[in-house]
Amino acid sequence: MLIQGKDECALCAICHKRGGRYKCPKCQACYCSVGCYKGHSKECTEAFNEENVIEELKGQKATPEQGSKMRAQLAEMTSIDTKGTQLPANSNR
Repeated sequence: MLIQGKDECALCAICHKRGGRYKCPKCQACYCSVGCYKGHSKECTEAFNEENVIEELKGQKATPEQGSKMRAQLAEMTSIDTKGTQLPANSNR
């Protein structure tokens, strides 16, 4: 997130070489470049991205046809054992 006006940090909190023009939307750390953002905290950037994906997915709904297709795929996958071999369709684990 680009910082506007006098809120700009004097130095990048990561490399300490340039002015911090941006702030991490998760932890508010100032940084100067994409490289510093990606390097400042893997957990922070991954958590922020994960939260955004989850929020996006919450708003999406599958059609009945998509739901049926997914259930069929899951049923097929559950019939494959851990060695990758197909189990009989009527097999009880």
